[in-house]
Amino acid sequence: MGTGPALGEAVAHRIDAGPQEPAAFPSSSCYPFRSACEPESKPTFQQWLDEHYGSRFVVHEFPTEDKLPTDAQDLTAITGRIRELLKADNPVLVVDSSGVQRTGEVRKALGIYESPLMSGIFCTL
Repeated sequence: MGTGPALGEAVAHRIDAGPQEPAAFPSSSCYPFRSACEPESKPTFQQWLDEHYGSRFVVHEFPTEDKLPTDAQDLTAITGRIRELLKADNPVLVVDSSGVQRTGEVRKALGIYESPLMSGIFCTL
């Protein structure tokens, strides 16, 4: 089990806009962790991060439908959480495990467009 962050060290917040599981070929099947929404078979992503990196990360899950536009209510919840975390000066990493559709929708809803400075903030696994 890892240790928590040092005094004054930032805790990164990971916004997971990945697809709901199970799907015909779930993208999470290749990972050593699962969504908190999936049946227990592996540790949750939060548990896996805690075990490997201590309390340095907080996972905020927003399950979405794969290959479909993100529901407006879900997008509002995701962007609201991101704005709340950024307003409190928290580092935020937005992740979509299957591609760029959902991260692109979140970025657009926040008014953030691709730039060299922003390339590492939104990612896919």
